[in-house]
Amino acid sequence: MSEEKNKEDRTPGKICWHELITGDTEGSKAFYSGLFGWAIEEMDMGPMKYTMFNNGDEPQSGMIQITDEMGDVPPHWLTYITVEDIAASVAKAKQLGAKLSKDVTELPMGKFAIVVDPGGARFALWEYGECAGE
Repeated sequence: MSEEKNKEDRTPGKICWHELITGDTEGSKAFYSGLFGWAIEEMDMGPMKYTMFNNGDEPQSGMIQITDEMGDVPPHWLTYITVEDIAASVAKAKQLGAKLSKDVTELPMGKFAIVVDPGGARFALWEYGECAGE
């Protein structure tokens, strides 16, 4: 795979990832792999396992188990949207009437925050880290 093809498009405002948050990861693995032929790849992320859905060799989306910390969050797909500066984007979203569902969280590959828009729809802001795409 060429280095160029392996790099993410970091354009601000681009939908960059989708993640299934579910109470039934085993059932979801069976459903989505059966429906779309997605291959399953498990990643140990310390206190949790992260499931990658791959379409061929390409990561398609991810999946996590609903935890007690998430409260009464229903199963849903969460869309991640790229930003250049997560702190500035969170501040601007709040200024425009959004609420913060999950504060900025840092991961090895970047930072994210979950926002609820004024109409009640949830989405995640994503700022790529230095190691992403390498």
